[in-house]
Amino acid sequence: MSGKSGFVPICADPLFADVFGRLFGGLVDGVFIDVPVGSLLSKDIAGKVVITTATGSLYLSDLLDRKPSALLAGCQSVNEIFRVLQNFKDKQDHSLIVHYYGPKFDTPTLTKAERDLLKAYLETGSLEHVLKRLSIKKKTALNRLSVIREKLQAKNYKELLEAYLYRSNF
Repeated sequence: MSGKSGFVPICADPLFADVFGRLFGGLVDGVFIDVPVGSLLSKDIAGKVVITTATGSLYLSDLLDRKPSALLAGCQSVNEIFRVLQNFKDKQDHSLIVHYYGPKFDTPTLTKAERDLLKAYLETGSLEHVLKRLSIKKKTALNRLSVIREKLQAKNYKELLEAYLYRSNF
């Protein structure tokens, strides 16, 4: 599962990691690939290059908050990824700024507490796990979840997940 120079991208899907490694070789080290989309929520991506097809402002904001050296979002082709990675590699200083390549998005309309609850809920799929993880009362969680659903115009878990990963404007 390595590319031309022993490069092994970090990816939950080993087949995709192998393909990516063979295509891009040692172009950029420390690449995290978001396959399946949303898999980076539990990874330490600080200082790494992150590639995702996600375009949702909430998810992209959460990824950017974790300080990757670069975030490539909404990439739809191998050529696009290659061009951006080549440009990133050619730049001199990667340490001071997060380089973002992706769709423009508005600042998320959810509060930090609402974003934390939404992330935990989407990661676990269970309100009971959220209560334990965030140490909040059930009534508080249900109220916040209701507000989140209203803000994101989502009726169920699937619609919340789609809004989180792919919607940019609310």
